[in-house]
Amino acid sequence: MSQQKWQVGLIGIVCLLLGEAGSADEVVTLSPAQLWTYRWAAGNGCLLAGDADGDGRADLLALTNRDGIAEIARTSALGKPIRPVRARPPFGLPPLTATFGPFTQPGADDLVVLLDDGSVHVVSGMATGTSRFTSDHTAVRFPQGEIPEGPARAYAADLNGDGRLDLLIRGARGRLHVMINERTNGTSVRFAIRSVVGELPRARQLEVGRFGDDSCDSLVWIDQGGNLRRAQLRFEAGGPGRLDPSSSLLKAGADDHLAVGRFRGEKTSDIILGRRLLAAGDPAKGVDLPALPTPAQARGDLRWLVADVDGNGRDDLIRQRSAPDSGTGTGHDVLVHFASLPDDRAKGFLASDDDGLLDAWKSGAVRPGGLDLPALGCKPGRKDLIVEIERFENVDLKLLEAEVEVTVRYFASLPVKNRDGSRGIALHAVYRDPTPRSEFDDVIRRFDARYPPRPHRGVVHTMFCGGPGDPGFGVAKMMGDNGRFTTNPQIQDVMSHELGHQLGLNHDGFQPHNSPTYASMMSYCYQNGLNDLPDKKQFSDGLLGRAALNERLLSERLPLSIEKVAFLNGSPYHFRLRPAGKSTLIDWNWNGVFGEENVTADVNYSHGTDVGPRYAVGRSVTTPVLVTHAPGAGERLILILGRPAPGRAAELSPEQPGNLRLRVWEGKDRDKDGARWSTEVTIEESGVTGDPSAAYLGGATWIAYPTKVGIALRRVTLDPAGKPSVGPATPIPTSQGAEPTLAALGSRLVLLLWRSPDRPIGVRALGTAGSPPTVGREEATPLTSLVPVAATAGAARRGVTPLWMTTMEGPRDGDTRTFIHRLEGRLGKDFRETAREPIPGSFTPHRPTLLWTPERGLGPDGRLFHFSGGTYEMDNRVSRARDPWAQQIVSMQIGYPELGGGWLHRRYYLQPGQPSDDFLSRSAPGVCWFGGDIAYANRLRDADPSQDDSVVVGFYGSGALPEPMGDFDDITFLSEIGLGHSLWYVTE
Repeated sequence: MSQQKWQVGLIGIVCLLLGEAGSADEVVTLSPAQLWTYRWAAGNGCLLAGDADGDGRADLLALTNRDGIAEIARTSALGKPIRPVRARPPFGLPPLTATFGPFTQPGADDLVVLLDDGSVHVVSGMATGTSRFTSDHTAVRFPQGEIPEGPARAYAADLNGDGRLDLLIRGARGRLHVMINERTNGTSVRFAIRSVVGELPRARQLEVGRFGDDSCDSLVWIDQGGNLRRAQLRFEAGGPGRLDPSSSLLKAGADDHLAVGRFRGEKTSDIILGRRLLAAGDPAKGVDLPALPTPAQARGDLRWLVADVDGNGRDDLIRQRSAPDSGTGTGHDVLVHFASLPDDRAKGFLASDDDGLLDAWKSGAVRPGGLDLPALGCKPGRKDLIVEIERFENVDLKLLEAEVEVTVRYFASLPVKNRDGSRGIALHAVYRDPTPRSEFDDVIRRFDARYPPRPHRGVVHTMFCGGPGDPGFGVAKMMGDNGRFTTNPQIQDVMSHELGHQLGLNHDGFQPHNSPTYASMMSYCYQNGLNDLPDKKQFSDGLLGRAALNERLLSERLPLSIEKVAFLNGSPYHFRLRPAGKSTLIDWNWNGVFGEENVTADVNYSHGTDVGPRYAVGRSVTTPVLVTHAPGAGERLILILGRPAPGRAAELSPEQPGNLRLRVWEGKDRDKDGARWSTEVTIEESGVTGDPSAAYLGGATWIAYPTKVGIALRRVTLDPAGKPSVGPATPIPTSQGAEPTLAALGSRLVLLLWRSPDRPIGVRALGTAGSPPTVGREEATPLTSLVPVAATAGAARRGVTPLWMTTMEGPRDGDTRTFIHRLEGRLGKDFRETAREPIPGSFTPHRPTLLWTPERGLGPDGRLFHFSGGTYEMDNRVSRARDPWAQQIVSMQIGYPELGGGWLHRRYYLQPGQPSDDFLSRSAPGVCWFGGDIAYANRLRDADPSQDDSVVVGFYGSGALPEPMGDFDDITFLSEIGLGHSLWYVTE
């Protein structure tokens, strides 16, 4: 970002030997590109330029493609657009094309629109200083079979030399349509459709203009061979129009844009082709225009428009951008290059410092909204920022002034080079009279209407300070002009973050996800300063950008010295670092090993872990279960959901049983086919009383679930096409009232049975080789648990595979303690507990889920992942959720016992606008290893209670997403883009 130039910095001084048009020493100047509008007229629509209200300054009008809404941004005498408003009621039909021109009378341009029903409307009558057309009539209607084919382009031109503007339309395939203006004095415009012999089927661009002593306008275009050509249309009485033989002017570049206008202010037109101007359309008078963009810089430009925006009698060049912008929102700007001569007192509406404050304002020649900018300290050659400070009457003024002064000093210290040789951004704080506390509600409700005051919009920013704890503060308009903050007893520059939003910065550096190397106060990770030190608050300079991070392919060797990345060892991540000369080693995956390559790890979890795109798969009133069927190259993903009986509550129980359903993921690519799931298949039609459990073993997925009469076990197989087949139920003896947990333990299937907090957990071995499966004798373990348990197999040692299992202790209505147990040995002989370890934190009292994986650095026991509910605390703690709907926490074993007792907690999180902002659920998720990551299914709370328990599935439960991330250059962005873009319009 820091190397990208958003505006061309050179001024193109064009020396034109004007001959009959003027003296030889006259020069015309095209200014650098000046921002005119931001994110307006973007998308599907038509942008037009013309003087709609007849005040001498051209305006912009945007016409939408769908229903013909016309918005106008008139040009203010202050030198900026006036905030766009609707110029007339919608047409109600899609427009095919439109143009501006003085069809009705000189001095004001009319809007002429062709609608898709073939009607041509002339819209006019906008009084000076207003933004509303008052007249609309149909000037002609095309027969149904003759309507120009879209996308079409319209032009206002005197085609027959009678002094009246006619309408030319070029259809999609190059067919020309002409409408001759037959208006007489005192009558409305009426067009007569004239047929044309000849087409321009492969013309790249077409414009119109009048050259030399011609009595009518000519067509100028670039043909398929790249030749710039010019010709006129000839009309014979009663006959069709014919395109004269064209003359070739010169060869155009492959990506050159074309514009025709009176840039010198003479009667004859000039041609701009790429970065050259042909005075009077004469190639012999062609000169370079270095202020215009190179073909590469103009690649995102749409049609170049021409109009006299500043009212100096010379047409200006208007560029509409439609380009990728890395999410910053700046790819849909409208830019103006102003044309002027040396003797012109004004050189256009220039803001030469790119700060949104015009040169004429800074010099004192114009006082926008009555503000005296030189008296405020603004001056040409330096970037300035005016902030009006509003406050409630109860705010401590001395504390506020101290806060503001910190912000002023910080902006002044920014490494921004100014034209006058100075550095930094000069922030001018203007304290306004306090607001009575009695107006609090009105301030919040009508904040945008009140601030900044209407006369000051487009000139200043507002920062409104509330008292500590005031609700509705700590917000700002993105790339806008107002925001709210509160003071704190400790001076810590609380204003700069919200000002950063006003200057266009978001929380993530315009990336899909927050990055740990984006060391900016805009990031929630570092908004209180690096290592939570207020004096270390900063906007990022982007210097860490070359350490791009891809969580699927991480390198644990950063190409930066440890001094530059030492903050990663502090809050909120506390990554372990080691110096390695000019590089730094970092343990991204927390396994105690440094310098690994191609590591997959979630490294931006400070405020939440994202499971990637989420796919709705139905609803469930039980804990959703995911199983990897046939792990390996041909693996399939199975999802199991519990459904209530009609009209029943959202939990299954013996009193309210339900059914069990199964779905199979049918996709091949999780990034493209995430929504491809089979239709539901019934596992059990009725009588299910609780959560199911499942495991894969011996070519089948085994599903255990509780019923009124005890646990039932079913075998599910998939045919080569992935179609499931559900086997008959096998009852588990003496299991009435138990809750099942299945685990594949080596070549055995183990069934754990939980009955109540004070009864030992039972265990049975299940034989799966025959049909039906055999059920071993139940044994009691020495373990009890407050809730049903989770279990998974570990790594085999000496031919024996250990079983990892969870238990929970504590009261259901208080703080709980969770333990991990390692059970080893042979059932019926020496099956015993060989290790016990607590997971720090207090989790929600419901069944958790558990995964295991081998992990280099963590020894033969590998790494466990524990999934459950709770309340996530920012300092790696989990506290008890007091609501059945709990945040979803994954706890991962790490190689550092000193941090969280050897466990790292992360919270699953949804971004705003998703069904639940905090991924709240009343059960643990269903998880399994799938496709090199963790498949994740959860039933969520919804803003609409009737949609509670909707299940979503994500394929990146590890939190390691494939989108790259890194640093972002805040300082260059806010100084070169944000200052100007945030103040692009004024108000009347």
